Amino acid sequence: MTLLLIWLAFAAALGMLAKQRGRGFFSWFLIGTALSPLLGFVLLMMSKDLALSEAMDTITHDMDLTHVKCPKCTEYVMPEATVCPYCRNPLQPNPEYVKQRLADKMAEEAEFQRGRQFNFIIATGVAVAIAVVAWLSTFL
Repeated sequence: MTLLLIWLAFAAALGMLAKQRGRGFFSWFLIGTALSPLLGFVLLMMSKDLALSEAMDTITHDMDLTHVKCPKCTEYVMPEATVCPYCRNPLQPNPEYVKQRLADKMAEEAEFQRGRQFNFIIATGVAVAIAVVAWLSTFL
């Protein structure tokens, strides 16, 4: 009985880790339950981190981060443009502004990733604590 509880606790920890990596909790919980939490962990670590790639996609595809708005027609234009291609309004090129916004967004994403890593450490600690308590309960 104790071994089953430990097995399920580690399978749940695997599901939580999978959810943080952009995958489904329940499917990885089932993989951890059916195969092995350790084997599931190895498979999960070998697979691509979907949450990280999604964050990178939003950074590279966000028009607010890569373009500036024309003050006259409010259309997005490249930061290096000297003339708006839509309204022919003269623009002041400012590529450094966009680079700063990208750097800010990258710092924000890095902070988010650090928070997720901290959550993973807490979840792993809880799973280990449950396993230790279940193991110690066999001696009582």
